[in-house]
Amino acid sequence: MLQSLGERRGVLDARENDLNTQLALMAAAEAKLDAKIKALNGLKGEVQGLLTQADAMEQAEIDRLVKVFEGMKAKDAAPRFTALDDSVRLPIAAKMKERSLSAIMAQMPASEAKKLTEGLAKRFTDAQAAAARAQQLAQNGAEPPAAAPAAPPAKTANAPRRQAPPRKAAPANQQAAKPEAAPPAPAPQAAAPPAKAG
Repeated sequence: MLQSLGERRGVLDARENDLNTQLALMAAAEAKLDAKIKALNGLKGEVQGLLTQADAMEQAEIDRLVKVFEGMKAKDAAPRFTALDDSVRLPIAAKMKERSLSAIMAQMPASEAKKLTEGLAKRFTDAQAAAARAQQLAQNGAEPPAAAPAAPPAKTANAPRRQAPPRKAAPANQQAAKPEAAPPAPAPQAAAPPAKAG
């Protein structure tokens, strides 16, 4: 009995040692993960800072180009503005003063002025569509199913109006019967001319 108890104690001690080593390994892995997370957060902050700097530089360049085009004569700026790509001229046109932009667009070809106007009008439609999709996903798509049942009541409301015309068609059938009764009246008039001939 003492030997068996001693063996069991030895087994339990070995298991305890294994658990202790596993816990130590897990703690070391957690420490490594924490260090990596901190490093990634630092990199994320640096990337965001670089992105903000790039955005600021881009906006400054756009502002400078806006001043350049606003300082030019409309007849000189129009052909150069027409030659630009939409990715370049749309941000510039969006920040230009209305008078300067209208003068330049008046000197542009009609097709290019139309393209520029539509581009300015639809500049933020993609962002708005993405925001709308995000809202629908956030609401778990509850709105689209609710919109589907709303359509049938409108159709049922129009249904009685469609049933009304057959009732109006019934008097028309009665009017059609009256012309059939009208032909016997002209028959006696046809008999009258032979009497005059005799």
